[in-house]
Amino acid sequence: MSGAVYDPTAVPPGLEWVRSGPPTTENLAARAAPLREEWRRARARLARPGADLVDQQRAYYVLNALLNAIDVGSSTPFERRALLETARELFADAGFAQLVTCRMVSEAVAENDAVAAEQWLARCAAVTRVLELDTALAAARARLALLRADWESVLAVVGARPGDVPFASAWQPILALFRVHAHDRLGHVAQADAELRGLLSSEHAREWVRAAVSARTNANLALCAAPLARAGGAARTPR
Repeated sequence: MSGAVYDPTAVPPGLEWVRSGPPTTENLAARAAPLREEWRRARARLARPGADLVDQQRAYYVLNALLNAIDVGSSTPFERRALLETARELFADAGFAQLVTCRMVSEAVAENDAVAAEQWLARCAAVTRVLELDTALAAARARLALLRADWESVLAVVGARPGDVPFASAWQPILALFRVHAHDRLGHVAQADAELRGLLSSEHAREWVRAAVSARTNANLALCAAPLARAGGAARTPR
């Protein structure tokens, strides 16, 4: 099966409005209500016998967008976990179920719950031979290693250098931040700073880094704090 169906950046037809306008807090919050309604419809389609991959791809995209939208509001860990657990049961395709499970690992890491994260990881297929699914699992493993301050394990997962391990493009930027952070914490300052400079090469890239390091699912990891400070705060979150 082509892994393209699992690309989280691929916008299903009719959902272009989810990406309209800049990803500001106000825009994300305004999308929460319509996305809840879209998720209700997607969930109903998944519950019908014979839901195909197109239905599942659409539902997964809506689920991710809804989680991002409620992140900027007052969502609770219980609400997010309930959404994900419901979704995991609805996806008939093992690949989409694995993507949801990887997101549950991220949620557990964000709550500093290494035990729960490890338990969810244990439910994932170790190798799927689908690049997007294997990359999502690598990102989940790296997050748990970051939480445990196991920097060597982070690099074993994401590679010591860009390109050491093949990853799907949608995940490459966040995995690069994980690598920068691990190198810095291991004292590989020159290597960390060199890769970070590449990640800050344009204003668009700097905006992405600002959003990534301040995202709720990454905030407790304090990603790349020292390298960003050495870079002159180019990607610090504005106050």
